[in-house]
Amino acid sequence: MSCSLQGPYTPPALKPGEDGSYGTPPGTLTGVSLFSDAPTSVSTPRSPRVPAVTNPHSPAIVPTEPQAGAADRGAGQQGPKSGQQPGGIKVGYARVSTTEQDLTAQRTALAALGVEEARVYVDHGLTGANRARPGLREALAACRAGDTLVVTKLDRLARSLPDARDIVADLTERGVGLQLGAAVHDPTDPVGRLLFNVLAMVAEFEGDLIRARTREGMAAAKAKGRLRGKPPKLKAKQEAHLVALWRGGEHTGAELAELFGVARSTVYRAVQRSKTNCPYG
Repeated sequence: MSCSLQGPYTPPALKPGEDGSYGTPPGTLTGVSLFSDAPTSVSTPRSPRVPAVTNPHSPAIVPTEPQAGAADRGAGQQGPKSGQQPGGIKVGYARVSTTEQDLTAQRTALAALGVEEARVYVDHGLTGANRARPGLREALAACRAGDTLVVTKLDRLARSLPDARDIVADLTERGVGLQLGAAVHDPTDPVGRLLFNVLAMVAEFEGDLIRARTREGMAAAKAKGRLRGKPPKLKAKQEAHLVALWRGGEHTGAELAELFGVARSTVYRAVQRSKTNCPYG
């Protein structure tokens, strides 16, 4: 047996394959045969394939499919926010203290909070210190269990701490929620009750301050002679003419009121004043 080698053996350069590894596929040896000049491939037997052991806790290896109803159960566990009614409707209430003020801003804010225009009850020209308000009475009567009473600010609901407490106690007993702007009042939360009492005290203080400033302004105007009361509807000559026609007996009180453009009560007061000033007339 002869063995021939053609020069020194130089192994071929290895280049990375598509899988990033070097060399030939596993299980195959390529070289120069010692018994022949032709290259020989020697195949080694492969070991039997062992099934891969997967990690059940690794989501990257074993993807887990969502169980049926899991999302529904998760959504069902998320209840309504504290103090917020899960169902029902929203009833709005708005108030202004004088007839010159406008309710447009409050109506717009209530609409933005989800209150329908037909469910907004208003009081025009009534102070918040007085709880006997027709609009507030209608709003409270319109609320049912599960509904929410919505006001833009607490001072629109009441400017008295006892009134505010009584209204909230009545709503809580009936199962009605209270929303102050974008915040929902939770009567079961100690911090929520504290903040509510603080806001009610501030609203009452603001009302007292407004009334005190009004009295001071009226007193100062009266001292300067600028506050003389409401001007009379009729001037002195007009009132004398009205009394003369009344005494003539040709016109009734309603006819004289229409003739002079005043109410019948003004005619009767003018006649009464004329009898007081001139009892024998």
